[in-house]
Amino acid sequence: MEEEKKKFLKKHRMSLFVIISVIVMLIGLSYAWLQLTLRGTRDLTLTVGTLSLELDDTMSSGIAMSEVVPVSDEDGLAQEGYTFTLENKGKIASDYTVYLDDLDIMEGQTRLPDNFIKYQLTRDGEELDFDLLNTAGEHPNRVLDSGTIRKGKKYTYILKMWIDSAAGNEIVGTIFKGQLRVEAVQSTKKPSASELLVEKANSTALAYENATEEEKREMFTFTHKAGTQQLDWLADELTDYRYIGINPNNYVVFNDEIWRIIGIFTVEDETGKKERRMKIIRDQSIGNYSWDNKSVYGINDWNNSLLQQVLNNGPYYNRTSGICPYGQSDATLSCDFSNSGLTAEAKGMIGKAKWYLGGNTEIENIITSQSYESERSSTVYSGRLINWVGEVGLMYPSDYGYAASGNDCLTTVLDNYNSGCMETNWLFNSLHQWAITPYSNGLYDVFMVLSSGLVTPIYAFHEEVDIRPSVYLKSNVSIIKGDGSIGDPYQLKLS
Repeated sequence: MEEEKKKFLKKHRMSLFVIISVIVMLIGLSYAWLQLTLRGTRDLTLTVGTLSLELDDTMSSGIAMSEVVPVSDEDGLAQEGYTFTLENKGKIASDYTVYLDDLDIMEGQTRLPDNFIKYQLTRDGEELDFDLLNTAGEHPNRVLDSGTIRKGKKYTYILKMWIDSAAGNEIVGTIFKGQLRVEAVQSTKKPSASELLVEKANSTALAYENATEEEKREMFTFTHKAGTQQLDWLADELTDYRYIGINPNNYVVFNDEIWRIIGIFTVEDETGKKERRMKIIRDQSIGNYSWDNKSVYGINDWNNSLLQQVLNNGPYYNRTSGICPYGQSDATLSCDFSNSGLTAEAKGMIGKAKWYLGGNTEIENIITSQSYESERSSTVYSGRLINWVGEVGLMYPSDYGYAASGNDCLTTVLDNYNSGCMETNWLFNSLHQWAITPYSNGLYDVFMVLSSGLVTPIYAFHEEVDIRPSVYLKSNVSIIKGDGSIGDPYQLKLS
């Protein structure tokens, strides 16, 4: 039998080979027949954003200096000046540079050298430069101003130019002719969280009661008087953007928890560098403990506060268990932050900042704006530091005051808050809450928000007061998704 099989295979080997080959070819062809080319039915369109920056100098007659003589700076500054505006009518922020270019002069004329020309440039009433023109660079790179102008923003400039009083006969018969040039570009980098939220903020002119429901959920703009620790600050640096009212879109996921955005502020880091950064506060308390309880009553010095140590290098900061100040005379209580302390990711987003420790010297008749100024003042109890540079702090009394909607609340004395202001204040939560601000007329008292909504000082040892940590995030933290509502809070990422 076996021998017969061998004879059969030998006889039909070629036929089998042909059959197998045909089967392989058919299989290959079958695969080829099953290949598909699929085409979509929708158009794919990319529309490039428009750059719309408008320079308007029609309200002035231009720049031309002839038949003029050297004058004092006082006389030069007294002139009316040359007014022009720069407005961003586009959809996104734009980086810009304002140049002052030379215009051609006629044959036989001599150009007036820049080192004999004095100038002053103001923007929205704030002086940007006051110097000799040659300090601005040389044509075609003579820069008057540069920066970023957000959508809907309009800058009004006034440029004054005169011949320096130190000039001599060597400039007789010379002439200056110039023209403005603005170059702008839309940045392709992803905006930081602070930049994105400021873009959405309402203008200073919009009152809460006149805002739409959508506008009420975004930040409002506040401009302040400088405290004595801010005397060199520009007006733009004294402008804050804050969430106010009962239900703003200021929810954010941080530390795997829900926190709330107080606002966007210009702050200084440990090197003195100023930048706009987001300030947030935990939505819920981490527990109730003493602000400090050294000695009998506790000492109202945040730099050495026992609560400050818990938040910045103790169990809360290290996400572990430990002991916390609780009651008079150095009493303690076991506290466990193993599940609620700061994660490594959260700590990576926090930037050190200067927290002001100026304090009110009186309790009564202080409204929110006065509290803001006193917090940033140099008024402290004898020998105390006027500020603290660190990571985890608490809210200011002014943060609480500004969180209410309506101008009536801003002029309401903080220690006599009415129910209407409490009911429209998202920071009010029916608990006693510690603030970071000491009462500067004494050794022991610290300001707090009472469960009744009033702001008042109390001995630092009191333990039945809740802790809501607050931090300034780094400037390179961005928002990756969310709209800030409680149902879709902002999600953050360190860029």
